[in-house]
Amino acid sequence: MDSKILQRIGREIQKQKYRSFKSSAIIATTMLGLYSAFLLTLFIIESIPLSEVILYVFLFIMVIGLNVASISAKWSLKYMGFIGVFNVVFIYTFITYLLFNQSLPGIFANLFIAFTIGFIYLDVKIATINHLLMTFTSSLVLWIFPEILAVEESTNAQLAVINASIVIIMIFLFLSALFNIRTKQFNYEKLAKSKENEYRIIDGLFQLQNEVLNDPLNLDVFYQDMHTFFERFTEKLEMENIFEKRLELIQDLENLTESKLKKKYKDVPEEIIKELKVLSLNSHQKLRYIAYRISQSNADQKPLTDPRDAFNSFRHYDDSNTVKILVFSAFYTYFRHPDVDRPAMSHEGFVEWLEKSGLDKLVEPKILKSFHTYKDVLETIVKDALEGAEVPL
Repeated sequence: MDSKILQRIGREIQKQKYRSFKSSAIIATTMLGLYSAFLLTLFIIESIPLSEVILYVFLFIMVIGLNVASISAKWSLKYMGFIGVFNVVFIYTFITYLLFNQSLPGIFANLFIAFTIGFIYLDVKIATINHLLMTFTSSLVLWIFPEILAVEESTNAQLAVINASIVIIMIFLFLSALFNIRTKQFNYEKLAKSKENEYRIIDGLFQLQNEVLNDPLNLDVFYQDMHTFFERFTEKLEMENIFEKRLELIQDLENLTESKLKKKYKDVPEEIIKELKVLSLNSHQKLRYIAYRISQSNADQKPLTDPRDAFNSFRHYDDSNTVKILVFSAFYTYFRHPDVDRPAMSHEGFVEWLEKSGLDKLVEPKILKSFHTYKDVLETIVKDALEGAEVPL
């Protein structure tokens, strides 16, 4: 298999892993917050000294704050993995400390809360640490505090049997976790390869279009309309046109070589150039893929219910808000023009088609809300600025 294809598949798998891990991180952070509220209530009921309560609250605020920061700032999968490991180690350490230093009722049962938080993360490293800590901590309690489990009168041999049972149960649970992780990994690869096959089919159709129709895509009309669209839009909102330089860069992506592009935009970070590439209408870029794929949709098909079922191109996790706005605006402008196999869409027709197909779920909610809020402005822009010769896109 071609190295570029393997790289695309690998990137898609990493994106799926990130989305899954981010969801797990959100759930785990929420559970940490709820558990901290439970502990605070317990500390107040048990009259724990105020200085200790303040210290405990401070620790949980720091840990939860770190988690929230990693999620909201979109830290890389690697660093979010480190945060997941830290969460598991922290919660076990904290509960173990309470076991040895506070006479709190039922604190042993809190180990199952720690185990559940660790189990949320479908990651081999975190799963290994979680099961090892649960096994170690449970064994520690069994031998040092046998009264907690009502086995204080048992002999060492009987305690050893109970301990062995705990170890066996943890091994079985660990194997189950590994099976779930491997299954999810298989699904990642299967979906990535499915998407790659779809890309290759669309590539073939683009090549056929070039041969038969000599590529009727009129880039000059499209980019001129994009410039006009954002110029009029920002004028009506009485704001600076922050999109102009980015649009110029997108247009240059079609024509300039990589070396010339870097020379002209040497002050623009490489990450921004990479994410703006998805907005070019080059047949190998994401915007044109999604435009073609959705152009084959119809209002009678089963609506999409989960944005992860499609290409998710309008609200990708690693895109900035500026790019998300540009992607959707470019897509809207594209469909307001006629294509070789369909007439131009009206604003109402576009909205109706978007909602009936379920594709509105692919758009960032706050961007879609603004799109509906300023629908009159958008329609005015199209009528006043974009109407002209009917040039197929």
